[in-house]
Amino acid sequence: MADWSKPTLTSTYANYLSETTGRDVDVAIQFQSGTITSPPTNAVKWDTSLNRWQKWSGSAWGELTATYALTGLTVTSFNNTGNTTLGDSSADTVTINANTITYANATTIAGALTYTGAISWTGNLTFGDAVGDTLTINSGTATIPNGLSISGGTLTATLLSVGSTFKINGNTVAMAAGTSTITLPVTTDTLVGRATTDTLTNKRVTLRIGTTTSAATITPVGDSNDQYNVTALAVAATIAAPSGTPTDGQKLTLRIKATSAVALTWNATYRVIGTTLPTITVATKTIYVGCVYNAADSVWDVIAVAQQA
Repeated sequence: MADWSKPTLTSTYANYLSETTGRDVDVAIQFQSGTITSPPTNAVKWDTSLNRWQKWSGSAWGELTATYALTGLTVTSFNNTGNTTLGDSSADTVTINANTITYANATTIAGALTYTGAISWTGNLTFGDAVGDTLTINSGTATIPNGLSISGGTLTATLLSVGSTFKINGNTVAMAAGTSTITLPVTTDTLVGRATTDTLTNKRVTLRIGTTTSAATITPVGDSNDQYNVTALAVAATIAAPSGTPTDGQKLTLRIKATSAVALTWNATYRVIGTTLPTITVATKTIYVGCVYNAADSVWDVIAVAQQA
């Protein structure tokens, strides 16, 4: 690097040439290497160790400026350890073409964020800082790594293992490993929680139906049947106590149709209240027996019996 205090009036002709040439080289390479002697105040150099421009104050090198105002910037890689401000007005746009932005630490975006194209991330992603904040996805699909996608009014989750869970508002939605589909309301509505108190309107509950054709012992399934059908009873039968662990007030309807007149024997768990259990069938006629589980007495109270005329 040149000595910028030279040439002087006493410099020889030979020295004058080397001294001025050295200064020209310094300017051409922006003082990138070597030790600069007596640079002029406000001289600008490129610091290759810091990868930034610096300015000579007259006694030391410092930052050329705290903020660079660029009308356009194209980068292939961006790494910043301080604050970065892109744009100076609400109309400014930052465009990233077919590349990746990586945030090594937690990142906060204040204000509205509009993103066009694909977005991917690993780790936690939080939108908004208040209950009223809204995430809007326009005319497309949001796909979350490891098996969750939202498209239109349908949310599809693929759980990778039996131990995986999917939660809405902190409540776990039970799903088996594999792919399950949850269809969300297409209009404004409220999701019903498994352990919350809710009032349902205009809903139809499809009964759980168990069935058998004929057997000497008929055992309804108390856990998973709301109605148990015997469709073609051909032998005398004992109606056994329903299996499983019923809950207090649970309803169970038995529907029995026999091919001929056969005897019926009822387990003691069927406690008759205000009616009479049938002890023989009529060929091709249907019998209904309505029961309610009484947890206090551990019996099925029979409160209604009807037989086809």
